[in-house]
Amino acid sequence: MSLSNKSIRNALEMKDENIIFTEDSNFMLVNGIQSFVYFAMLHNKFYRCI
Repeated sequence: MSLSNKSIRNALEMKDENIIFTEDSNFMLVNGIQSFVYFAMLHNKFYRCI
């Protein structure tokens, strides 16, 4: 099942709109521990009044 950017953000309780989740999460081995990993990127397109 594919999760949307918004549903992942809600599940992680993240408020920053500049973080975009780029693909589905996966289970990966990190330092010998099975972990649930989310892939995301931070963009610098800030929407503000000047």
